[in-house]
Amino acid sequence: MTLVQIGKITPITRPTLQFNQAQDMVLVGQMNIGVNKTFVLVREIPTHLDFASWVSTLRELLLAQTDLNSPQLTRALEPQCLGNSAFEKRAERSG
Repeated sequence: MTLVQIGKITPITRPTLQFNQAQDMVLVGQMNIGVNKTFVLVREIPTHLDFASWVSTLRELLLAQTDLNSPQLTRALEPQCLGNSAFEKRAERSG
């Protein structure tokens, strides 16, 4: 295989492998990492042949994360989980 052939394969193959890796992260329970990696691919490579598939997969993952019955979402919305953010500290100082 010559360098010219490798140069033609890499822009197609590497993003596909990265997408597959992102989906593997979702399968092993690392949903946020998988969604983030998929989003980066969608944002950075909109001309890829599999772009439409990536977008639909990303949409499905985001909808799964916003399921109102999801324990992760319920925990994230509880006030005690938020703690004292920088915004709250600034409001306390000014008020």
